[in-house]
Amino acid sequence: MSNLNSYPDASELFEFFCTEPSFFDGEKGHFAYEISVGSEGVLIFSFSVVEGWVQTVLKFKDNVVTKFLSEGISEVWISTGTDNALCARGGFNGSTVALRLRVYPDLCIDWSILED
Repeated sequence: MSNLNSYPDASELFEFFCTEPSFFDGEKGHFAYEISVGSEGVLIFSFSVVEGWVQTVLKFKDNVVTKFLSEGISEVWISTGTDNALCARGGFNGSTVALRLRVYPDLCIDWSILED
């Protein structure tokens, strides 16, 4: 179990997702955000400050299309300006993991894993 070294505060996350968390557990530092994608899609982004993991789930018509979870995440941040993306980075089992998530104007979920 590893804690996140840095992560956005509640107001930064609200500004990025344009919504309050759909789930929050203060004891575990677990946040989840649900965002509508088109007319029948849903993105669920969640992370745990205490346990150091990040997860994305993409659903279409209540069916899970893709789900990815990574442990060992050390930092989550929001890059502003033209990129306007939520980013995460960490390492797990000898691999380097990175996430770049854009919600607006178009959804883009980019996970990358580099093996050492």
